[in-house]
Amino acid sequence: MLLPQPQLMSELHFSIRGDVTVHPSAAIAPGVLLQADPGARLMIAAGVSIGAGSILHAYEGDLTIEVNACLGSGVLLVGSGKIGANACIGSMTTILNGCVESGQVIPPETLMGDRSRQLPSSESESSESESELAVASLDEGNSNEHSSLEETSSDLVEPEGEPVDSSEPNGAQSQPTQPDTAAKPTVYGLDAFNTLMASLFPHRQSLNQPLNQTTSALNQAPE
Repeated sequence: MLLPQPQLMSELHFSIRGDVTVHPSAAIAPGVLLQADPGARLMIAAGVSIGAGSILHAYEGDLTIEVNACLGSGVLLVGSGKIGANACIGSMTTILNGCVESGQVIPPETLMGDRSRQLPSSESESSESESELAVASLDEGNSNEHSSLEETSSDLVEPEGEPVDSSEPNGAQSQPTQPDTAAKPTVYGLDAFNTLMASLFPHRQSLNQPLNQTTSALNQAPE
């Protein structure tokens, strides 16, 4: 029975592309991809353990896996950053431009990213929502102020109507003043004329004097 010839681990288990440095004591499972883009470096220190099917892709900087770090199967590391010494990364975890402190444990199926970078769309949406809330509150304040001013002006303005005489009781109506038709104009010398007529014609009653006035005039006439 013929046995297959032993082959190098680099040719059998994992693939290396670009500027990648692997310490000889590192344990790398089959199906692992180690890649570094131009201008970037990937460095794996001593005692590092990388599970099957993991992908480590360095770009726009250096990606460093420090001493005795353990990466589970199916781990995806993309970008630049650092995995601290004795850190443990759970399987199926994705880390984008992230840094893991020394001795830190990351649960499986975790998604980590660079929190310092924010999407412009989210900032614009938040600013627009804040501006809309400010405008709505301003409009509401203006409407409340306008309504309060209208109420105040309506309270100050009195309804128009005919003036009421305060000296008369409520409900009493003033009677119109009628001209005095019985009053007669005063004629100077009328009394003397009537006296003279009564003296000349004692049996004649003056047409312009009442009976009682003529009688009094006769009584006063000289004999």
